[in-house]
Amino acid sequence: MTQKYAVVLASAFTALVLLPISVGAGPKEKLPSYCPPPGTTVPLTKAMNPSFIKDFKGCDIVVEATFLKMGTPQGFKLGGYDIKKNTTYQVLEPGGVPQSAFGQSIGTFAGTPKANSDILFQLKQGDLLLLRGAPVELTTMFGLASIGAALFHADSVTRKP
Repeated sequence: MTQKYAVVLASAFTALVLLPISVGAGPKEKLPSYCPPPGTTVPLTKAMNPSFIKDFKGCDIVVEATFLKMGTPQGFKLGGYDIKKNTTYQVLEPGGVPQSAFGQSIGTFAGTPKANSDILFQLKQGDLLLLRGAPVELTTMFGLASIGAALFHADSVTRKP
């Protein structure tokens, strides 16, 4: 092996070995400039209002919510939301009441990564929660109809003291 070839091979090997370290060691991705400061509390109805969803997209906000139930209504499919990686459930604004649609009570859709979802299976209807994350726009399918919808994706869920 020539010395020139050995130097090129060693450089390529060093770059490949160090690449995962430098990629994983970078600072957390910055929030969009339009976001409020991380952890700002926003009313659930405002965060999920169609006029404000884009204002909070990709932000780190906290909403207070009341747990309603696990899952989504029978027949609903959340288009664009990965239910293999996330657990879905429904919440309400504190003091709010579920809406009736298609013969079912429906709250605001929420989702949390499965790795952070253990708390959800300990909750009872009416428990107060703090959800930290951001709203996500979706296309919801009910039967053959496509309905514009949104979901609050909470990276973390805690019971409100």
